[in-house]
Amino acid sequence: MTHPKYLTPAGYEAVAAYIRQAADPEHYPEPDAKLLLVAPAHGPITHVELATREGQLQVGVSIHGRNLRYLDPLAFCAITLGTAFGMGLSCNDTGQGLTYPKFRVAEPKNRAIHVLRILTDAQPWEVAKQHPAQGPRPDYHNLSRRGLSKHSVREFWREDKPSRVPRVGRKEFYEAVEWYWLRNHLKAGLPVSLPDHLSLVRTALEIEDKRFASY
Repeated sequence: MTHPKYLTPAGYEAVAAYIRQAADPEHYPEPDAKLLLVAPAHGPITHVELATREGQLQVGVSIHGRNLRYLDPLAFCAITLGTAFGMGLSCNDTGQGLTYPKFRVAEPKNRAIHVLRILTDAQPWEVAKQHPAQGPRPDYHNLSRRGLSKHSVREFWREDKPSRVPRVGRKEFYEAVEWYWLRNHLKAGLPVSLPDHLSLVRTALEIEDKRFASY
């Protein structure tokens, strides 16, 4: 089954409506999750479904037909708005049997922005890490913020764990979101201005930041 390259106007408006509801808890204590199932497939996002995991609503996302990755709803909103205008998204094998999603951007060439760093807002010299839920290894399919944290790269060095100094994160993601809007907004046919598009992406992530500040 083929999917459109860009998020459709109906799909975009549904995601935008969900974010607006989440930003107005007085009138929408529980945003309508069914909005996230309105024409969600596009580009690298090939399937979307809702699920309840550990008592929490999650959005299962298939990237290029791979096994579902589970995200908190607003995290899914930010990710799908990131790909709405053609940004690449794929799953990266760590070489240790774990596979995590990352954005691949065309400018700067070959830049990769790991989704875990975007979700946690990891800063330069900070490593975004997933916690094992049970047993020695984390379930890399579960990308809820409840299981994510960030740590200084120096902690890994003190434990003799090799790690590069990570630098790319949410700031570069916002820059890429802007670049793809400028490049493709006419072709995509989505009637949203650049300021409004960026505002939706930022709002989704910032609400999540407040929600999970105590984790």
